Amino acid sequence: MQVVLEDISSVVKKLAIEVEAEKVTAAISKAAKEVSNQVSVPGFRAGKAPISMIEKRYWNDIKRRAEEQLVQNSAAEAIKEHNLAAIATKDLKAGELTKGANYSFSIEVEVLPKLEINNYSGLKVKKPRVEASEEAVGRALDNIRQANKNLVPVTDHNKIIAGDLVVADLHITEGEKVVTDQFGVRLEVGKSHLLPDNDALLNDREVPSKLDEEVTYPADFENKLLAGKKVRVELDLKELKKEELMELGDDLAAAAGYENFAEMKAKVEKEVLDQAAKESEKVLNDNIESALIAANSFEVPEALVRDRAGHNVSRMLEQFAAYMPNIKQNLTMELVENMIERNLPIAERDVRISLIVSEIAKKENINATDEDVNAELENIAKESAQPVAKVRSYFEKDNGLEKIKSSIVSKRTLELIISKAEIEEVDPASIEHDHDHDHEHDHDHAEDSADK
Repeated sequence: MQVVLEDISSVVKKLAIEVEAEKVTAAISKAAKEVSNQVSVPGFRAGKAPISMIEKRYWNDIKRRAEEQLVQNSAAEAIKEHNLAAIATKDLKAGELTKGANYSFSIEVEVLPKLEINNYSGLKVKKPRVEASEEAVGRALDNIRQANKNLVPVTDHNKIIAGDLVVADLHITEGEKVVTDQFGVRLEVGKSHLLPDNDALLNDREVPSKLDEEVTYPADFENKLLAGKKVRVELDLKELKKEELMELGDDLAAAAGYENFAEMKAKVEKEVLDQAAKESEKVLNDNIESALIAANSFEVPEALVRDRAGHNVSRMLEQFAAYMPNIKQNLTMELVENMIERNLPIAERDVRISLIVSEIAKKENINATDEDVNAELENIAKESAQPVAKVRSYFEKDNGLEKIKSSIVSKRTLELIISKAEIEEVDPASIEHDHDHDHEHDHDHAEDSADK
C-alpha cells in the first residue's frame, strides 16, 4: 500500500492511498462470498451458486462492500502508520474499483492539534468585588415585601380600575354543561386566566354588581378548557380590594417567618453576599478562560466543535423536557440543526478551553485518584439526597466515572491558573460580562439522573 500524506492545515490531513491489486481481489472475493450467503439464486442452495454468477448479478452490492472494507482498513492502517491523532474522516474521493487492478482513493482526516501551551501564568484579569450593596439588599427586601403583600379593601372608589382585585363568584357554562364554578375567586383587570379580554368585561364595573354575558374565548386562549368556546359567563362581583405592601419592620419580618427585622436583614445580607461570591467566581472563571483563549492561538477541528454543539443542544433539550414534556414531539431535524448551528460559537469556546486545560494539566502533572472520585460521588449523593451506591451505579454507565475524574482535573487546573493570575477586584457594575457560558460538569444533573 502506498500512502501520500498532505497537510491541508494543522488539524486536517489528506491521505492519498493506493491499494495493491491482490488486496482488491481479496476484498471483492470476500464481499462476493458474503452476498452469496445472503441471497437466493434459483436452482442453487444458499451459498452454492457460482461466484462468477453472484458477481455478475450483484456487482453493485459487492463493489460497495469491497470499497467500504478497503477504505476502512487502509485508512486505519495509514492513520496508524503516520501516527495521526484522528478524530474524524471526511471528503472521501474514491477511484474506480476493478478486479485485478490497484485501487486508489483519498480521504481527509481531522486530527487533534499539537499544542504547546506556555501562556498561562500571570494572566491579568478582573473580577467583581464581593459586596452586599445597599441596592442589592434593597431589591432582596423588596422581594420579601412583594411575597408578603396584604389585600385591603378599596375605600376611595367603587368602580374597577387597573390594578384592582375583585373578589367574585364565577359561574361558566357551555349549554347545560358546567365548565367552572368558583366562589371567592380573585380577578384582576387584564391578568385573569379565566376571562377573555377581561379589561372590557371588568373595567369600570361597579362593585358590588352582577354580570351575565355570552362570551366567545379566542382559539389561542391560555386556558385550554375554555379556548375557542362560546360560553355563558356569570359573575357576582362582591368586593373591591387592592394589594398593599408592608413597611420594612418587625411585622414584615414576622410575616416572612423571622423573629424580628434585624434577623431578617442579617439573613438577607448574607444571602446577597453568598450570591455575589458565586457570581464573582463565575465571572472570574469566564475571564480566565477568555484570557487563556486570547493568549493561546490554534486551529480547532470542526468535528470536535460540531460534536460539542450537538451535546450542548441535547442537554438543553433534556432540561426543557423537564417542564415541557412534549417538546421533542414538536422538533424537526431542521430545527435541531438550526439550534446546533447557533450553538457553534459556544461549542468552539468549550473545545478550546478543554484542549488548553487538558494540555496544562499534563504539563503540571495534575490528576485525580479513585479516592477523589469516591469523595465526589459522596458529595453528589449528599446534594441529590440519593444513596451513594445508586449514584455510583448511574455514573458507572457511559464512562461516567472517567468524566467525573476529568471534571476534577479541569477544576484543579483552573484553580492553579487562577492562583498564578494577576487579579484586580473592581466595582461589579464596571465589569462588562456578556459571555453566556454555563460551566458544565458531568454530574450537573446527578439528582435527576439518580432518580431515573
